Amino acid sequence: MNINVLNKKRGTVKKQTEYLIIGGGIAGSLLTWHLLNAGKEALLVDHPERCSATRVAGGMINPITGKRLVLSWRMADWTRYNTQFYPALEKALGISFYSPLIIRRIFKNAAQANDWLIRQNDPAYRPFIEEHAAALPEYIHAPHGAAAIRHGAGIQSVKLLDGLYRYFGERLIRAKVDYADIHIATDHVDVAGIRCARVVFCEGWHGMYNPWFRYLPFHPSKGDALTLDGEMDLKEALAFGVFLLPQGGGYRCGSTYIWDDLTCRALPETVRFLTEQVQRFVKVPLRLTAHKAGVRPTVKHRRPFLGRHPREKRLWIFNGLGTKGLSLAPLLAESLMRYMTQDAPLDPETDIARFG
Repeated sequence: MNINVLNKKRGTVKKQTEYLIIGGGIAGSLLTWHLLNAGKEALLVDHPERCSATRVAGGMINPITGKRLVLSWRMADWTRYNTQFYPALEKALGISFYSPLIIRRIFKNAAQANDWLIRQNDPAYRPFIEEHAAALPEYIHAPHGAAAIRHGAGIQSVKLLDGLYRYFGERLIRAKVDYADIHIATDHVDVAGIRCARVVFCEGWHGMYNPWFRYLPFHPSKGDALTLDGEMDLKEALAFGVFLLPQGGGYRCGSTYIWDDLTCRALPETVRFLTEQVQRFVKVPLRLTAHKAGVRPTVKHRRPFLGRHPREKRLWIFNGLGTKGLSLAPLLAESLMRYMTQDAPLDPETDIARFG
């Protein structure tokens, strides 16, 4: 569809739909997918010039993270869903973007190694522990040892989004939406000439500027991802504060957390930081081939934003997936779709009703 569809003379309705999704990152794209596959009418509007955190993302799903080796929130639920959903989506789109893999968590010190011994006795962790991992390659420096974590994955997020966009066809509109062009009536919403029953904002970190949802506690963070090349044949992902992920014949490396520069500028100092961290543990020279930066929709309290506006009942939000969008988005998108179409309840930890 022509981008000019949203640059219209006010009052002239050019298209109708039941659901209008604003924002074409992983959240908006998978919500659109679920709505269409439920037989609903949906259009997705994505700003073609806005850098998407999904397109910059390193692409690794890691179940156990942090200095204390913590199992991520509801990880068993995401894993059960994603290991079925992503292969089915690959088949439906006719592309390959999802690679299950083992993650080798390299311990930085003896304290982390000791923490891992404790975690191994926790029943919640056991499904994620690979007990029969091969020895690390000799070029990996791990004097304190390493854990082998199951149910990790690498996702080529750009390939995923591009595949979804091709599938959507004319149901995708590449355009910018101005909030001033959103007019709420009793029985519909007019968005710059598109008449719809519901609008779902999936704007990533830009949601902090949304006039209807800026009361939510956004706390965005910038992150960098590198693409590296080197003379090694690493089959597993590595994690040691930063990560190294085999992908596309090279290696993806990330990431940083920058809170005071919410731009997509890739800065040289982050390249130095990331490569120095990697070369502490990987004793093979690595070459930089690409460097990108994006801003994640991280939020205070680390729980996503799903649900309906407390007063404007035709306005909805799906946001706040933070650093774990590729893990959380598939199941949460289906949950929101079922809430909107069947009134199935949301997880109270994700429902924005928790903010009153």
